Amino acid sequence: MCKLFGHIVKLMSTRRLRHSDDSSRRYRDAAPATVSRPSRETVGSSAIAGPESSSSTRAATYPTSQIRNDNTPTRSLFESQFPRNAHERVGIERGGTQPQRRSTTSLTQGEGVKEGEGTKTKDETGYPMWGASSIPERKCGYSSPSSRAFQGYAPSHSPFSKFPTPLRGTVERALHSPTRTSSVARGKEALTDAYAVLRQRYDERSTKLNAARHERQAALEQREEIDDAYAALKQQYDEQTKKLDAVRHERLAVLEQKQKVEENYTALWQQFETQTNEYNSLNNKYHSTKATLEQRTSELQGVQRFLTTADTFSGSEVVNMLRKLNEEIQQCTTFMAEWVVENFTFQTPPTDQLEMTTQNAEQTRALETLGTRFMQLLGTKKHKENPILMEMAFRAYLIYELYWVASPWSIGEEEQSHNVYIDAIHQRIQEAEGQAVSGNWRALTRAYTLPACIGDPEVAHTFDTTIVSGFSDIFVAAGCTASKSDITSALWSKFGEKVHHFVSLAGQVNKMIGVGVISEDFEVLVIWPDTLFNERTMEDAYDNGDRNRETQDREETVLCATELGLMQRIRVGAGTGQKGKPSELIVIKPKVALMSVIDIIE
Repeated sequence: MCKLFGHIVKLMSTRRLRHSDDSSRRYRDAAPATVSRPSRETVGSSAIAGPESSSSTRAATYPTSQIRNDNTPTRSLFESQFPRNAHERVGIERGGTQPQRRSTTSLTQGEGVKEGEGTKTKDETGYPMWGASSIPERKCGYSSPSSRAFQGYAPSHSPFSKFPTPLRGTVERALHSPTRTSSVARGKEALTDAYAVLRQRYDERSTKLNAARHERQAALEQREEIDDAYAALKQQYDEQTKKLDAVRHERLAVLEQKQKVEENYTALWQQFETQTNEYNSLNNKYHSTKATLEQRTSELQGVQRFLTTADTFSGSEVVNMLRKLNEEIQQCTTFMAEWVVENFTFQTPPTDQLEMTTQNAEQTRALETLGTRFMQLLGTKKHKENPILMEMAFRAYLIYELYWVASPWSIGEEEQSHNVYIDAIHQRIQEAEGQAVSGNWRALTRAYTLPACIGDPEVAHTFDTTIVSGFSDIFVAAGCTASKSDITSALWSKFGEKVHHFVSLAGQVNKMIGVGVISEDFEVLVIWPDTLFNERTMEDAYDNGDRNRETQDREETVLCATELGLMQRIRVGAGTGQKGKPSELIVIKPKVALMSVIDIIE
């Protein structure tokens, strides 16, 4: 019995292998040329191949029987080699083609498959997908006709129909024996486990393949983006190329223009050198002509100075300037006298001290200017009660000092000898020449002698110091109790700026009458002390109209001067540059204080 069972198993194995080879050959012949015939090793390796497998590998893994355009489930290579039921096995043994697998949904309830199981034949990628639930439980091809695998099939389709009739029952009994049933069950379990492993690997590879497809799709999209970016860069490159070509053309144009400019520059430079030489020649001629012209101009100017009589200042301007100086002197001395009696104390010295004071004052500046009689008179009066005598002294001393600034050829009393000499020369020129020559000579002489005196700050400061020192001498002669140094310091702080202003005005008067007027001559007048009074040439400053005829006929002497006067000399009947007899006219009479004013004060 055992030998018979072994023989049957061997025979069935041989027929199964032959059938597998024939089926594989038929499958290979029916497949396209691009799909290779899979072997058992290829089936196992293709089931576990990943997404990285090539297209040829996938083609070998999935034969044409599996790759279809419709959604009908196809049989795998594994299922084609191992029939699921006796009907399929019998068809294969008879040499027919592989039957189409019935859909799991078409199985009857008697076959053991519920409705709806195994309906999913493809995944989202379109490839066949067989899950554990979609594959119906299969029985071994050697099960009895009463099993689930043989239900619904005719007995003529039994796999043992080719066996001889005497052996058919024996074979069936042997196959349905307990020993055979256990072996088939173990084989079934092994095949089921192998299938589960292969199915798991297939699912993993399908997942990886789907991921690879998604990556491929992303790569394609990225490639499209790269293509778009490339197209944009290409367009930008073309635009930049066009711009570069335009710049090159512009550069060529600029180079051509530069060459033309250089040629023009060379021509202009040659022209410039030629014109420079001509300019140097003309410049030399110009300087020569200019030197000759300047020489002739200076000669003409020298001659014109002695021919013209044009005045810089008019006679009325000179008169107004001198009157302004007299008015400011009067206002300042009046205020000074009032300020002195308010801020200083005076006492009348005895007779013996008065003579001593006069002797000490003989060397002072005020004594030399005002005289001994005036200085003695200052020491005999009470100035607190009536400061008129102090005012007369300040005014007279200031008038005499400013006269030496406004009238002479050279400023300063020490220059008196020089002034007399120059004045004598001027008188001779007036007698021999006309007004144009004498006036221009005077203007030139004053122009070169006065600036050295008037514009020098040291000379102006010397006059300021002399005037303030003379005021201090008058204070001492009047009996002031303060020391001379204190008096000088107080006068400098109170009246220093005003004294400097008077010196400047006197210098302007000298410049106006000496340089600014040529058509006529002006002379500043002042009356010195002890001079006989003359109504035609001077004026009593304190005459209020009460003088009687007897007083007017009586000769009086001058005590001191109170204002400066102005005399005008004009040549009558003489034209410009012609000789004529001069006519003298006192425009402003100098004012004086007579000796009789002492009686009025008392």
